[in-house]
Amino acid sequence: MIIGTKCKIDENQIKARKEMGSSYIEIYTDVNFFKEDRNIKNDLELLNDYGITAYAFHAPMFDKGKNQIGLGSLDLKKRKEYMVYFKKCVQYTYEICQVKNPVVIFHPGGYYEYKPEEEKWRVKTGITKMKEDLHYLDSYTRFNYPSVILTVENMPAYKLEKNKLFAYDYGSDIKSLTSILGELKSLKINITLDICHALSVCNKYREEKGRDLEIEAFIKEYAKYLKLVHLNNVSGFGETKENHGLPYKETEEDMMLLQRIFNALHNINYNGFITVEVIDDNYNNPENMITTVKTLKTLGVV
Repeated sequence: MIIGTKCKIDENQIKARKEMGSSYIEIYTDVNFFKEDRNIKNDLELLNDYGITAYAFHAPMFDKGKNQIGLGSLDLKKRKEYMVYFKKCVQYTYEICQVKNPVVIFHPGGYYEYKPEEEKWRVKTGITKMKEDLHYLDSYTRFNYPSVILTVENMPAYKLEKNKLFAYDYGSDIKSLTSILGELKSLKINITLDICHALSVCNKYREEKGRDLEIEAFIKEYAKYLKLVHLNNVSGFGETKENHGLPYKETEEDMMLLQRIFNALHNINYNGFITVEVIDDNYNNPENMITTVKTLKTLGVV
């Protein structure tokens, strides 16, 4: 397993990653990255100047109106808009990432104000649209950029926005992604496992359903499709910025959890990349990222 860090194509951030000893990055983006005059040659020169290798490319998470970008949007106009971004992501993954089989990461669907009476309709419609998007992206990628690995990321239990609780209609429950991909056996679609998101669902099971669900179960369930891991921690449901994407500290609790995660990955023979993807207030001085990397070193896994 190779440990990498989250980083924009930005010289200050790339320099900060190099200074913390990271030589591998997952590129994260916003919609401003996708300007028509993007010069990929300059991006590659910047990475090469600092001896940094990109292995994965994360699609932007929000559009200009701050709506979440995801596969299978129920808004037809937005769905067409997002597909333009998705195709560009596949292209940039191929052009910028300097590994044999680079990974591109997409989020499934949007999130909606939690109204159980509407859930069945939204879930059924959203999954249908998501499958259509994946069919299209699979064909597009195989024909144009066959070395790129398409992945869908699992989602957290909830999101709190403007004092309202929102639920992710699919992509969060332990079997929701694998059941969808199981119906798309002819496609080359895989999974990026976000540990924070999975832990939030584990907490939801204990809090709301009164039964245990452990992180090891997620890793075992995703084993067949697992191509990338996002390593971060959570508090509660992870529904706010303050309790989402937290670092792992050198506490007994955090180090025991990390050891369980790495043991579970070892048990499924996972040997891919792991991205330290914690949230920082300042990504030019990523204190939380540095904290997690320091804990990983203490644990002896990096």
